Amino acid sequence: MVITDAEEVLLVIKVERYEKLREGSVEAIKKSLLDMPQDYKTLLKPHVALHGEIFNRVTLDLGGGDDRRLTSEELMKLAKEGSYRRVPVALLEKLYDASRFYFICSAGETPPNLLGIWNGEFTAPWNGSYTYDTNVQNAMDAALSGNMLEGMDGFFRMIESHLPDWRMNALKLFGCRGVAAPIVGSPYTGLNLIIGNNFPSQFWTGGAGWLVSYFYDYYRFTGDKEFLEKRAVPLMKEVALFYEDFLVEKDADGYYIYRPSASPEYGIVTLSDNSTFDIAIAKELLTNLIAACQELKIEQENVRKWQAMLQNMPPYELGPDGDLTEWADGTFRHFYAHRHYSPFYPVFRSFEFSPETTPELWEAAKIALEKKSNIWLRKPETDWNGIPFGRVFHAQSAAYLGQGDMVEEVLNSMTDRLYPSLFMSLKTDLKWFNFDGSGAYPDIINRSLAFSLDGTLDLLRSVPPTWSEGSIRGILARGQITIDHLQWNQNTGTLQIELTSAISQEITLRLPAAESIDALKVIKGRAKVKESPQGINARQVILPARRKVKMEIRYTS
Repeated sequence: MVITDAEEVLLVIKVERYEKLREGSVEAIKKSLLDMPQDYKTLLKPHVALHGEIFNRVTLDLGGGDDRRLTSEELMKLAKEGSYRRVPVALLEKLYDASRFYFICSAGETPPNLLGIWNGEFTAPWNGSYTYDTNVQNAMDAALSGNMLEGMDGFFRMIESHLPDWRMNALKLFGCRGVAAPIVGSPYTGLNLIIGNNFPSQFWTGGAGWLVSYFYDYYRFTGDKEFLEKRAVPLMKEVALFYEDFLVEKDADGYYIYRPSASPEYGIVTLSDNSTFDIAIAKELLTNLIAACQELKIEQENVRKWQAMLQNMPPYELGPDGDLTEWADGTFRHFYAHRHYSPFYPVFRSFEFSPETTPELWEAAKIALEKKSNIWLRKPETDWNGIPFGRVFHAQSAAYLGQGDMVEEVLNSMTDRLYPSLFMSLKTDLKWFNFDGSGAYPDIINRSLAFSLDGTLDLLRSVPPTWSEGSIRGILARGQITIDHLQWNQNTGTLQIELTSAISQEITLRLPAAESIDALKVIKGRAKVKESPQGINARQVILPARRKVKMEIRYTS
């Protein structure tokens, strides 16, 4: 195609999946294109309305100021010239917006694959597939907190369409009932077609439980009990059924021996007994399933069985330095020089550890993450060091652990692999177009500013000290809460929050443990506030249903 002497070119393209190809399909596509308005502004208008409504629900202000007038290229140049702590926050703001935009564009009939929906080659890297030991999860991580619920539907439908294949995997590979997800899939198949040599991926069993956790999390954000009963619970039951058949061998203390067990994705050494990763996923699945069934008042006999299974899960182990180990098999191994973050699942995804209920494991996770930082994150980049999905999990773990300095370090470091479009590359050479970092990036910031779980809403949980003031609007929190507006100023120790709860409920509102709430005043709405047994950094707040509440908090460190 050669075009000359043109001031404007309108190129209209339509792509249909090959599986839908029928006689006359090409002519039908041509006709549909020719019947469209041949005017860019007319074509753009419905797109702006649909995508703009979703995109504009959320805004982030980290104090970018005049730097916002700079182009992406200019901001990226400033980031490269300075240290990781001098990355312009205007670049972080733009990257947050760009990441949400790319998710909105590429999450539709199916979830974003490893490339989103973009690829400059006829033969896509990784076959344009879905990888279930990291990448699909990264793609979906910001959909809920980022108030982009529409993007979840394609993910849910794709997973459900694969259940017949997942049942075949469980039966043929493991001799089990229930379901087992492959490590790599596509929109067309959920069969395990990858037989690994370097990494024996055919023996990995964690995929189904991890993927299904997003079904339950959707319920925690939305409170949709019909979804919970008709879609989430049946799927979780199938994963539990697999574990019922798979976890049959026990050690001398009566704990399951999880065998074979995998900790993806580094050679044959990733196969042994009792990986922390596999144990954590199984525990999360059973815990969520029990909670769901108790909420719905169903499956009481099975609930007792699943509770017994939980009691038989092998305990996690600590290494000689007090760090969480990668394997609970008595070897105290943890391979830190590795791009995957499997052992950190209890802090970046299942949120099993906490200083209140598991203080030793909480500290062990902190020690392990610091070791990982020194050995993997801060090393000069080698072949796979520092790739986005690893940095994502590192930052998500740090955000949950309340480590704002670490969150900032990782977020700033991710700017070394940006295209001018602010889409991320797998590596700094910009030869590997990759969706992982873009998909999860907004969630890192969201959970650093407002994180909710089990009736507790943590504000400024891991906000970096250099983000001295700012605001965010429109993000979602578990417990059916919308953060309409959160504004903070760390210099003056003031915080204002407007939120709307879909239901009447009492929550524990907390600041980091190092802070003391001096005053909490309800400015608007009928919320009630009382002292909290959790300490001086917390208050109990009773929220009305579907009524916006505005509160002002004054605190000291």
